[in-house]
Amino acid sequence: MQKIIEMSGKPVRVSLSRAAERALAGQGTLYAEMELYFSCLVRLKVYFRDHSVGDCFQVTDKLAISFKPIMTASCNVEARGKNRRLSNSRLPNQKSFLPNG
Repeated sequence: MQKIIEMSGKPVRVSLSRAAERALAGQGTLYAEMELYFSCLVRLKVYFRDHSVGDCFQVTDKLAISFKPIMTASCNVEARGKNRRLSNSRLPNQKSFLPNG
């Protein structure tokens, strides 16, 4: 299944394999949070949860996604996200960091 949803005014294409569709059919809503991490490196991590975190965008009745760009206060490559100190300031124009579908 492929579906294009709108996240904050931008189109995002979501693709699910048949196996993923079958897995979703047998459970409650799954929330996928995409975290875009900025420091001296850029990393995208996806967390799967059984509860919503932040603003969610419904893909199907069983799948919702959210997007969270974050930025660290300083660069520490060795830490690789462990004990990271996040910046208090929000990223400027967060909408521009949303994925393009």
